[in-house]
Amino acid sequence: MSALIAGLLDAGGPDLRRSDSLVGTSAGSIVATRLAAGEDLREYIDRRFSVDRAEIPGSAQEPRRNTAAIDGAAGGGPLGAVGAALLGTGRPAGALLRRIVLKSLPEGKEELVRLGATIDRLMPDWDPRLSLVGVEVRRGSRLVMRSEADLGLTVSEAVRASCAIPGVFRPVQSSLGPIVDGGVWSPVNLDAVRPPPGASVLCLYPSGYSSVPGSVRRSVTTAVSRSRVAMEAAAVRRVGARVLVVAPDAVAAVAIGPDRMDHRRDDAVASAGYRQGLELAERLEGWLSGATSHSGMHP
Repeated sequence: MSALIAGLLDAGGPDLRRSDSLVGTSAGSIVATRLAAGEDLREYIDRRFSVDRAEIPGSAQEPRRNTAAIDGAAGGGPLGAVGAALLGTGRPAGALLRRIVLKSLPEGKEELVRLGATIDRLMPDWDPRLSLVGVEVRRGSRLVMRSEADLGLTVSEAVRASCAIPGVFRPVQSSLGPIVDGGVWSPVNLDAVRPPPGASVLCLYPSGYSSVPGSVRRSVTTAVSRSRVAMEAAAVRRVGARVLVVAPDAVAAVAIGPDRMDHRRDDAVASAGYRQGLELAERLEGWLSGATSHSGMHP
C-alpha cells in the first residue's frame, strides 16, 4: 500500500494525504495514520525497502500482461456471497461466530511495542479525518475508533489494536475490554466510510488478489472476502458515492506470494506496488476528476 501510494505521487497522481477521510483496518491503519500525519510515503519506502525509484519509471512503460488492477464490484461467486451474507454487518450469527473463533484462539504473546512508539512520534493526537477499525473480543462486534474519547485509546494504541492479529499479537485493552484486528470483521471495512453524495471513495485492498494458487480453504476464504468487499462497495454506492477498489495486479500478487507475513518478500512487494502505483496514477486522476470530493480509504 505504501509503495503504491509512493508510485502515485511520483507519477503525478493524487496526493492521498489531502483526503477528506482516511479509514484504516489492520496494516491499513498504519498507512492511514501516516497519511493523516502528512508523511511522504516516498521517503518512508526509501528508508524501509530496497526500491530504486530512479530506475523504475522507465521500465514501467513496458507493457505488462495485467495493468493496474481496478475492481469496482467483482465478488467471489455464489459460495462467497453466502459466506459474506452470514458474516454481514449486524447479523447475530456473524457476531456469534466471531466470538466463538476468538475465544478458541490462544491469546497472542507478542506486543507491537515498536509500532506503538513509531506512531506516538508520528501522530501523538487524533486527526479528525482518521478512523481506525478493530473488533471487540467479548461481543465480536466492530469498533470504529475516531478519537481518544471513544474507548480511551491514543492513536498509537488504536493502531496497535487494529493490527492485533488474534493468536499472534496481544490484544489492546480498552474501556470495553480487549480489542483485536479489524480484519476479523472485514478485510477493508469499506462500509465504515461515511461519504457525502458525489464523493469518490478509493479502497486499497491488498488481500484481494486470486492469481496465486493456494489450498481449498484459502480459495474459499478469498471468495468470501471478495464477496464481502463487493457488498460493502454496493452499500457505499447506494448513498450516492463512487467507489473504486484497487487490488494487487498479477505482478504484485506473485511478489506477495502465498504467505503475506513472509517479510523476505518485502522488497519485491514494494517494487511491484510502486510500479502499480505509477501505472495507476493517470487513470486514477481521471476518475477522481469526475467527483466533487474524495475520501482515501485504506484497508
